[in-house]
Amino acid sequence: MSSIRPLNATPATGAAADSSRLASLLWLVAFLLAAFNLRAPIIALGPMMRSLMDGLSISANVASLLTTIPILCFACISPLAPWLAARLGMDRSIGLALLTLALGVALRGVDSLSWVLLGTMLMGAGIACGNVYMPSFIKRNWPDRVGRMMGFYTVTMGVGATLAAATSVPLMQMTSSWQTPMWLWAAVATLALLVWLFGLWKMPTPAAAVPPRASLGGMLKSPLAWALTLFMGCQSTSFYTMQAWLSQVVTSEGATAAEAGVMLSVINLVTIPASFVVPMLATRLRSQSLLALIITLLIAAGTLGVMLSPLHGQLLWAVLLGVGQGASVSLAFTCMLLRSREVHHSALLSSMSQSIGYLLAATGPVLFGWLHELSGHWQWSMTLLIVLLVVQGVAGLICGRPRFVELHD
Repeated sequence: MSSIRPLNATPATGAAADSSRLASLLWLVAFLLAAFNLRAPIIALGPMMRSLMDGLSISANVASLLTTIPILCFACISPLAPWLAARLGMDRSIGLALLTLALGVALRGVDSLSWVLLGTMLMGAGIACGNVYMPSFIKRNWPDRVGRMMGFYTVTMGVGATLAAATSVPLMQMTSSWQTPMWLWAAVATLALLVWLFGLWKMPTPAAAVPPRASLGGMLKSPLAWALTLFMGCQSTSFYTMQAWLSQVVTSEGATAAEAGVMLSVINLVTIPASFVVPMLATRLRSQSLLALIITLLIAAGTLGVMLSPLHGQLLWAVLLGVGQGASVSLAFTCMLLRSREVHHSALLSSMSQSIGYLLAATGPVLFGWLHELSGHWQWSMTLLIVLLVVQGVAGLICGRPRFVELHD
């Protein structure tokens, strides 16, 4: 394990205290820069997808791979992340994840479909590992500030995603190239990597860590771990499905494209404060079950609003969806830490819940669209989301109970 001094460690005096504060500040900056890159490169491509399709002369089906591959990487690569961290150490593994991410985003800016696809896979692999490591990094470095740091983590990811969505088209228009935003985010990821490497250089870690005997197979035997996995999977499915299909649902019922765009913007905007407040609230509660149920009911209310009244109350439905979805993902990440005793247990729990959860999320938009084509309307598709929210609510009641996953190292 790293020799990084935790922020809650007993303070030293004099020069030692100054050095400790500088080290803590350095790792805080490195941590936030890393988090800033864990959503933005994915979101940046969406607003300029049409220009990319024209530039690479590809169909919509091929272009859809560029949004599906990262989610599939989350599902496939996450189980490998704890294994890598056990051998390289968590800090070096995060550095490797940032290197892979920066390289992948850079390749996504190459004017070649083959390189773009390779870059998308590398980017997805880097983000997948980062998603697993960062909650465990919080548990190790700030064990008495889990709620606050988890709030900073989720907010920083949300701010990065919001900036990516807002700046992609203006940057593309300014330079007449869809590649420019990709190069920019590659540079931002490289900056995060350099700051992280500087931290490793200033605070060196052991060459390798002893792999714990606890394994992902042991986690798969835990009912509590499965409850958290279902909570994570259902909320991810709801979020990604709404991001992909909400505009088409409301415009097909008579809303304008501008109104649909406002709804999506409001959803993503209000996720930011919700994702900041909920981790701090969750860590102050002995049980998070009621909180999980309330959050799920907010999403259900917004979903039912879109289903039953897509042309009226759009702002209210967007706020309910945004608050619920922002709160649910931050609660899921927080429970990964609250339900585990050890740092490597939280990494295993994070790996399991994210790999299976994002696999569900990848199938959600596809099944949603298939049900629409089969029925000719949106009622079946929206009903699917309601069913998933029932599962999420039950899973939240279970994983919110004050217990720990029991693994034997």
